[in-house]
Amino acid sequence: MKIRNALTFALTFCALVAAILLVAGCGDKATTRDIAPGNTATTTDEHADHGHDLEGNHAATPAAQPAGTTGKVRETMDSGGYTYVKLSMADDEVWVAGPVTAGIEVGREIGFSGAMEMRDFHAKSLDRTFDRILFVSGFTGAGTANPHGGTPGVDQPLSGTKTKLENAHVEGVRKADGGYTIAEVYDRAAELKNQEVAVRGRIVKFSRNIMGTNWMHIQDGSGDDDTSDLTVTTDGHGQVGDIVLVKGPLSVDKDFGAGYRYHVIIEGASVTKE
Repeated sequence: MKIRNALTFALTFCALVAAILLVAGCGDKATTRDIAPGNTATTTDEHADHGHDLEGNHAATPAAQPAGTTGKVRETMDSGGYTYVKLSMADDEVWVAGPVTAGIEVGREIGFSGAMEMRDFHAKSLDRTFDRILFVSGFTGAGTANPHGGTPGVDQPLSGTKTKLENAHVEGVRKADGGYTIAEVYDRAAELKNQEVAVRGRIVKFSRNIMGTNWMHIQDGSGDDDTSDLTVTTDGHGQVGDIVLVKGPLSVDKDFGAGYRYHVIIEGASVTKE
């Protein structure tokens, strides 16, 4: 019961702050604005090669807010479409990443809003792994955010630039009894919107605990390159290669913000391995 309550809270919180999965920029080279004496950034090697793909490989969880949401800037840099800031907050120091924002300087007091914590996050543009970092929806008292904020950047924790996988030309998957093929879900999306649908497919990608839920992509061999892949969110589990029966409400033209748009997606589905 405690686990279920915790998951419910996490899902509610994540829905409120999904917009933090932002941000502009496309440069791979870090531009360091200033670094406070004695706080030179270092690259850690013990978590090397933690890459991030479609919906990410690391858990994003609601952040336990530090004491207060303001702090003094100890270090700051722009890289990979984010402004990274190391803040001294009460008795804690924490790394925070948000939209590229002008006017953040070492020694200045700034705040932030809408935080999601990630552990062992590897920033590709910095070639650096952060043991703990907060991704925030914005900085306060810090100047102006980049007007192109909201477009996922190089270091995005969740990659929303592509919400469908390539057609894997899956074979051997039969249509669910009383259900639909993936191609039919796309073709009849307007008719099936908000209705419970049943779809059988093979898992071609599975990502755990992203925005408080698990994400899978299934394909059944139907459809063309634009209609062959179906995204599903679920509390259930599976592995790539599993054939599963998915049942849940179909959302149409779902927009999570920050470029995460799905023409069709089954949310909160039950998943049965076959």
